[in-house]
Amino acid sequence: MEELDAAFARIWLLDPGDLCAGRYKAADCTNRDRCLHLEASAGLCTNINGEYRKIPLGALKIGKIAQGFGSIYTNDVLGDDRLTNKQ
Repeated sequence: MEELDAAFARIWLLDPGDLCAGRYKAADCTNRDRCLHLEASAGLCTNINGEYRKIPLGALKIGKIAQGFGSIYTNDVLGDDRLTNKQ
């Protein structure tokens, strides 16, 4: 991660939807056929089994990025209102 000058990086894959009722942001899911599955995480956050392990398309920043709304960059994690989980 030091080579990229990043705090962490994650990889989600678009896979079949499952466990919809128990996942984070399930109420935001508009398509129960597929969702984003967290497959890898490196840097300050390496947990792939937390609340962000399955994200509906369109939910949160990652769900919007997956729908084609573009990537998100920040140099001010604590001051960026787009980021809810500051830890």
